[in-house]
Amino acid sequence: MKEELEAENAKLLSQVSSCQCQQMEVKHDVLDSGNLVRRSRRGRKRADKSIPIHLISKRYVALKIMYFGKRFYGFSAEAQMEPSIESEIFKALERTRLLVGDIKESNYSRCGRTDKGVSSTGQVIALFLRSRLKTPSIDSEAHANEKINARPEYDYVRVLNRALPDDIRVLGWSPVPVDFHARFSCSAREYKYFFWRQNLNLSAMDIAGKKFIGEHDFRNFCKMDVANVHCYTRRVTFFDVSPCQNSHEGDQLCTFTMRGSAFLWHQVRAMVAVLFMIGQGVESVDVIDTLLDTKKTPKKPQYLLASEIPLVLRTCEFENVNFICSSGALESLRSHFKKESLTYQLESVIFQEALRNCLPIGNASNGMARVYMETLIQRCVTFSHIKELHSHLLTAGHLQSSFLRSRLLDRCAVSPFGDLSFAVRIFRRTPKPLTNDWNAIIRGYAASSQPSLAFSWYRSMLSSSLCRVDALTCSFTLKACARALCSSATAQLHAQINRRGLFADALLCTTLLDAYSKNGDLISAHKLFDEMPVRDVASWNALIAGLASGNRAHEALELYKRMESEGVRRNEVTVVAALGACSHLGAIQEGENIHGYVKVLNLDQNVFVSNATIDMYTKCGFVDKAFQVFDQFTSKKSIVTWNTMIMGFAVHGEARKALEIFQKLEHNSIKPDDVSYLAALTACRHAGLVEYGTSIFNSMACNGVEPNMKHYGCVVDLLGRAGKLREAHDIICSMSMTMVPDPILWQSLLGASEIHKDVEMAEIASKKLIELGVNNDGDFVLLSNIYAAQGRWKDVGRVRDDMETKQVKKIPGLSYIEAQGTIHKFYNSDKSHQQWRKIYEKIDEIRFKIREDGYVAQTGLVLHDIGEEEKENALCYHSEKLAVAYGLMWVEGAGEETPVRVIKNLRICGDCHVVFKHISKIYKREIIVRDRVRFHRFKDGYCSCKDYW
Repeated sequence: MKEELEAENAKLLSQVSSCQCQQMEVKHDVLDSGNLVRRSRRGRKRADKSIPIHLISKRYVALKIMYFGKRFYGFSAEAQMEPSIESEIFKALERTRLLVGDIKESNYSRCGRTDKGVSSTGQVIALFLRSRLKTPSIDSEAHANEKINARPEYDYVRVLNRALPDDIRVLGWSPVPVDFHARFSCSAREYKYFFWRQNLNLSAMDIAGKKFIGEHDFRNFCKMDVANVHCYTRRVTFFDVSPCQNSHEGDQLCTFTMRGSAFLWHQVRAMVAVLFMIGQGVESVDVIDTLLDTKKTPKKPQYLLASEIPLVLRTCEFENVNFICSSGALESLRSHFKKESLTYQLESVIFQEALRNCLPIGNASNGMARVYMETLIQRCVTFSHIKELHSHLLTAGHLQSSFLRSRLLDRCAVSPFGDLSFAVRIFRRTPKPLTNDWNAIIRGYAASSQPSLAFSWYRSMLSSSLCRVDALTCSFTLKACARALCSSATAQLHAQINRRGLFADALLCTTLLDAYSKNGDLISAHKLFDEMPVRDVASWNALIAGLASGNRAHEALELYKRMESEGVRRNEVTVVAALGACSHLGAIQEGENIHGYVKVLNLDQNVFVSNATIDMYTKCGFVDKAFQVFDQFTSKKSIVTWNTMIMGFAVHGEARKALEIFQKLEHNSIKPDDVSYLAALTACRHAGLVEYGTSIFNSMACNGVEPNMKHYGCVVDLLGRAGKLREAHDIICSMSMTMVPDPILWQSLLGASEIHKDVEMAEIASKKLIELGVNNDGDFVLLSNIYAAQGRWKDVGRVRDDMETKQVKKIPGLSYIEAQGTIHKFYNSDKSHQQWRKIYEKIDEIRFKIREDGYVAQTGLVLHDIGEEEKENALCYHSEKLAVAYGLMWVEGAGEETPVRVIKNLRICGDCHVVFKHISKIYKREIIVRDRVRFHRFKDGYCSCKDYW
């Protein structure tokens, strides 16, 4: 064959020499032991320049190519890395001197490009090749109709296969017209994708695959389409899922066969990825319809492409194109493929032998691969990423690794962008789930909106014989019990922990302690704390936080002091819990001590600690100190920081300052949330800023914040206290169209009715509360007070009879005051205090002095049918008056700057409010009272509420 090419070239050279062309040296290839020997580049350039291209005999032909793609960087001349299949083909064409000119001059076209790793048994290319035709012609019909046997043509198959690598072969050739294009003339392509059956549902995959048949827009099946393809419509004419003859260790090799219009390799891989999800049960068959409907589902696909190695472009079909191959070339191909097949079988045997003698999974290479895949899982930041990675792990067979599977399940079940139901579907398709798989699902439910289901999964896990409950299982389930407030399940898990010998695990015991605390079982929590063999700082923190939030704040502070005395180092979590206890008790002295400790540890720039400190000073009555902490916090303030300060000023009656900070939110690029608006509305509510408050409320929806029941409650109270009872009533009725009004709205309206003595509106609100089944003692008392103020004593008696019938007990008034680090508690007419006699003497002293200052008892507030003197005596010994009297006794030796601070569990009495204004003026002492609604700061005869409360 080589000699024939040389003879043809010699003849062409003689023709050139007879023309008026410059004689040039031509170096030819020679045969060396049957192998082609490449001539020098310099010689090749001379030869190319020596013969004009238009004088070289050529013909336009199509070549059918087979290649095994694992070693190559795709079938593309534009590939950025070599070797690619096309680069190897053109190297062979240059070696054999069949290529006429360069790639542009050859009018080259290909049926389609494929990516690295994709193989083919039927790829087709078309280009001009050197020919033995006597007269070169570019007439397409002449080439197409010319009889091939008129003169023996080059055996393109045999010549090229001698120069190509072993994993690329030309299978046949055919003359084609010059207007033939390998891509656009292709009528259909057929792909095959091989896979091991494992536990896949072939029936579901086949049903789903049949949905592809027909003409559809496949843009949702490949990301690359959006950037590289302008027409997404493809027509599928055939789809089949069938087993192959091959099997291995009981696992059957199967294949997808798909035929249709010019599908691209990446579209097929995307379609296969979805079918694998369906076969595993992670997606339903109907997902195909969803993805094909690009109008309802305009989003890009969420799946990684299936692995490229098993994909084969089997055939490319053309009209009137018949590929030929000489008998000698055909025999060589068969011999070559048989040899390669035996080589790969030999390699398979070697790999199987290595598998039987492989190292444990902890060896270096496997460990590196596992770390790499785990890194990919951790880098998932959207649910789309999770589904893509799952698709890759599934198609590549990596889901069989329990380590990677459990990591993927955990990421999917727990992350805020994950999908717990998707994780459950993966779990249910796992043949033999292990402990870590169960733990991921239990952990996901523990953090979900249905934490109680975690305990159900825990019970199912107990009945499984393939796994064993470990400390993490119990820990995740306990967290679910804490969120679901399930005390009985917590006790059961406590027994399980003891039975399984896990009590020595300090972290698990801390989680159990936290669950008891959050369930309100503080007795069991304290008992467990005392029994713990090892206590770390987290154990102390859990109990302190539980006591602080469980109305046992005094014990929380005692435990904090005990922690200090035992030398346990307190951290930011400790001080946040302790500051919460100080806020609840109004224990300013202890709060200031903790704040000092915060500064020593340099925790004052910790946002959580600062938020708790601001809240503590606010609730202890020192809003100015709270603002100092807020102002000195130089780190980035969170939205909680801003909200805490706004609410602090709001409940202290500093509406202007509160609204100034609210307005600064936008200047600091922080978007107000629902709590921000609630705090601003509270400021307007306490200051009577009706128009400003309603404008803030109306702006919420425009700023993307949906008003909730608390916002409506503020507006109703704002309007009601301003005397606009009818407008408040209309708002409640209007919102009942979309949601059921909360009882607090009617309670706000009832309270406003009492202030303005509107009996009719009070009866409407009371009736609605009864319909809602509310038996709050305050509601009965308010209605009773309204009747009493009007002298309707029969109605008062009726209300009290209803309270007795419904067994509604009035909550007694209770006041606290801190003195010398000790919390003192007082009830109405209380005589249980050690110094009650001195306190009562102080009360008499106060009564005498305030009368001289013009005080007149508000006997109208005593809603009993008794005499005026008895009413005045009843007012004298309210719990807040007893607390203030004791406070005046305690601060007599202190400076004038030391205020008297009192906390009351109910709203402050109207008479007490008047009395405290007189006391602040006469004794020149600031009095701070925190009731259940707001703060009252009495100073120089005035109150910060400006008598609007």
